[in-house]
Amino acid sequence: MASTPPSSPRCFSMSHTVAEVVKRMEMLFNGDYVPCGISTGFPQLDELTGGLRAGSLFVVASPPSSGRSSFVRHVIEAVGLEQNLPLLAFSPGLDSLRWVERLIYAASGLSSLKMSQPLTLTKGELLRLQRVTIATQESGISVDDHSLRIEEICDKVREMHQETRLALVVVEDLPLLVNEDGLPGFHHPDDVAKVLCLLRGVARELKIPVLVTCNQEVPLLGRRLEDTKIGDYSGFSNGELISTHADQLALLSRHHTRRFGPGGSVVEFDLVKNRGGRTDLVRMNLMEDIFLFGPDVADEDGGGESAGPAAAHEPGEA
Repeated sequence: MASTPPSSPRCFSMSHTVAEVVKRMEMLFNGDYVPCGISTGFPQLDELTGGLRAGSLFVVASPPSSGRSSFVRHVIEAVGLEQNLPLLAFSPGLDSLRWVERLIYAASGLSSLKMSQPLTLTKGELLRLQRVTIATQESGISVDDHSLRIEEICDKVREMHQETRLALVVVEDLPLLVNEDGLPGFHHPDDVAKVLCLLRGVARELKIPVLVTCNQEVPLLGRRLEDTKIGDYSGFSNGELISTHADQLALLSRHHTRRFGPGGSVVEFDLVKNRGGRTDLVRMNLMEDIFLFGPDVADEDGGGESAGPAAAHEPGEA
């Protein structure tokens, strides 16, 4: 499929751009809230990033079973169900039926374990499941579970945007996209650079945020902030290359804790790059695949660290 050329201009006159900047400045001087990006559903993360900003590329990388998929489902729930905004998700690693099923369970606050025992659901849980199912059916959420080339993804995004004015694009499992040889995965840094460059380009062109996840072994995960230099991507496959193209880059790690019983864990969301903002470490409680914010992540015996924001790094590069 031939790639469709961008339909919108890539250059903007100063008369239009400066007028928008002045409008934002006036709102600041008047003490009014300046809308930035779309809320992710995580207040601590929104405070750092300003939400999912129009025209930005947000990359989330983590090893397997780190809570990456749960995080994405929570964001999709916040954008597509709570804020009722249209979005398009590409999920080559999971068929659409299971993808929607997991979204409904997560939005209902029900784990897969709970749903495997449907007779144990309370009346309140059944009613909540029914409400979420109807809301999902009537939402503007679309999902594509095909393994596509990056050009095909960009074409589909442009086509859908013309029809529904998308508010967000999600590309899950970046390594599962099809390369130039028609096979899943990228085996050369140039392939990764091309994919990220095109995704960032379509985000800029259509002025919508693009959220990308990738399965990566990241040795930096679980580190203490004071022990690691900012911008050190040693051992992170294509880490420096990904950071170059991403506007925001976050690394996820997951640690089990006794605080929430055998099914509980803590997910560390390490924002290592935040263009125009500060980087920091956000901790989230994950109970049976449902993200929940907690006041701290101390163990039951009182030990452990606080879940409050860690010491902030220097501002991210502009």
